[in-house]
Amino acid sequence: RDSLYTDNIRRNPRTLLEDHVNKLTLRAIDEAYTRDLERANAMVHQRKCLIDRDEWYLETTRLCQAMEGLYGEFMAISTYNIIDFIRNPDAKKYLAANRELIRSGTRVRRLFIIDDRDALESGDTRRVLEIHERELRPPRDAQGQSAGESGVKWILRQYIGEAQVQDFALFDPYVVVRQFQGGQQLEISEAEVDCEAAAQVFRSLWNNKNARGVADLPKKKRKR
Repeated sequence: RDSLYTDNIRRNPRTLLEDHVNKLTLRAIDEAYTRDLERANAMVHQRKCLIDRDEWYLETTRLCQAMEGLYGEFMAISTYNIIDFIRNPDAKKYLAANRELIRSGTRVRRLFIIDDRDALESGDTRRVLEIHERELRPPRDAQGQSAGESGVKWILRQYIGEAQVQDFALFDPYVVVRQFQGGQQLEISEAEVDCEAAAQVFRSLWNNKNARGVADLPKKKRKR
């Protein structure tokens, strides 16, 4: 019976739902379905679609989970709302999904652009970097050798020149989720030119001589 019910749901989900859920739930489902259909249509015809601002962590987490076991690499740049990783439950789930990607064999690298050195010497920003260093540490084999090159780096904004770098998460070579206008507008794109551009920006900054690891953080300020 359960199998028959599931098969019927797949063939005609809307009709069966009318018999099992109330009007409010059905309306919410319809709105979600319409939104997803519009996004799917945009992806088919434009290779990209806009998403709501509050969906950033939800979408990036889902993509991390979908990428497990696939060929590729994850690269992300964070410049805004960095302390979300210690305050926002959705951001913590996103980081956990990053960790699971590493366990599945995917290389995960994250770069944080920091406004000034004072933020590194004490406070929440430093804590976020230290948490990422711990969570994204690649597993080691029986001989104690690292199984990959995953990790985290930081760079001061003064070293990236005039470039207007926005937050993005690149699921290379498949899709990039990126922010515009200081995080006010978000987009998912599978356009090859967008993915390649994001990869180029990331690798340029990751290999910048001023990009440092957590071990290079300045010493904490002593409390007086």
